[in-house]
Amino acid sequence: MMPWSIRRGSTTIVELFTIFGAVTGVISLLFTNGMLFFASCLLLVFGLYPRWYLNYISKHFSFENEKEKVYLARGSSGELRLSFANHAKLPVVFATVELAVDDHVHIGGVKKWIGKQYQFEISLKASNNQSFSLPIEALTRGVAKVKNLKVKLYDPMHLLSLTLSQDFIRKEVVIYPEQKPVRGSETLKLPIEGDHPHPTSLFQDITSPIGTREYLPSDPLKHVHWKASARTGQLQTKIFEKTVGMTWTFVILLSKELTKAARLELENQLSYVATLCHEASQRGIDTEIFINTKPMGRSLFHHLEAGCDRHHVIKAMEFLALIQPVQIKTLPLEALREMDRTFRERRVILIIDQVRQTAPSRFYQKWLRNGHALYFIDPEGMIIPISAGGERLAT
Repeated sequence: MMPWSIRRGSTTIVELFTIFGAVTGVISLLFTNGMLFFASCLLLVFGLYPRWYLNYISKHFSFENEKEKVYLARGSSGELRLSFANHAKLPVVFATVELAVDDHVHIGGVKKWIGKQYQFEISLKASNNQSFSLPIEALTRGVAKVKNLKVKLYDPMHLLSLTLSQDFIRKEVVIYPEQKPVRGSETLKLPIEGDHPHPTSLFQDITSPIGTREYLPSDPLKHVHWKASARTGQLQTKIFEKTVGMTWTFVILLSKELTKAARLELENQLSYVATLCHEASQRGIDTEIFINTKPMGRSLFHHLEAGCDRHHVIKAMEFLALIQPVQIKTLPLEALREMDRTFRERRVILIIDQVRQTAPSRFYQKWLRNGHALYFIDPEGMIIPISAGGERLAT
């Protein structure tokens, strides 16, 4: 439990009540006036009780700052939960909660203030914990962090306030790219695979099915599991034991400065990467991502290591959500030179090139000579093969 930073509101009113109460009390004793004594007691209650109440409540009020990530696709809705605990034997009659959140999301059902600030009201019973769910809408891809949490406590008579604040909030909303249809994913293959049927597969043992999954348009009909399809009412494809792994490697090259048009293109292309990551996971194909943004340390690029299970897909979506045009970039040639050292086994390499220079083509040619299959992902969602000259093939 993190300690609160405490800021007290104006005490002018309660100080006046205290002063007038004390003066009235002295006068009532001098003149032995019961009515004045009762009035002095009432004024002293108004002057002293709000301070005592807020001091007492603030010592027993806490925010359950547990780490939480909410995962949403762009355009979808979800909930952000904030939990508070009142360990005091008196209720929190009235309080306002104020927080800030990045522009990637919008919080509904609450007051919005200028400067990304949101505010809502709460009350808690004595010795009670309560969670408040805030409806959120994912507006743009990115990671929205919750910060600058402030709880303003009021005494029951609204004469005095006390603000509790915490800056470090362990809650964030990850908005990953929406999935958009991709054309040409069925053509992704290594040169060794060829277009003609073979009695055995180089990448999977077709004699050893290990399960089923939903049918994809790129699946051959001979791999349809008809019994499972009849049982589930949907076409099911057999999953086979892999003999040689295949990897789809995404290489994202960003220029130092991105125009507005380039940013829109990038958003579309990241949506296509998200779609391909999900498709690869369903097909049992490993995916990894490289991008020439500079991380902390000596590395020249950010890298998501290869994997294909559900947990890896979540990591890939979070990796894509964190990509921002304002990040520091490594020069494309330097990043490609470092990436090249990791490309030992043959793989399918899918390239998003926002740099559009001829220099990287020498790496593309080298990778083609080494047996890798290279493709561009264009802004319209088309997967385009790269020729031996490092150029796009005509489609």
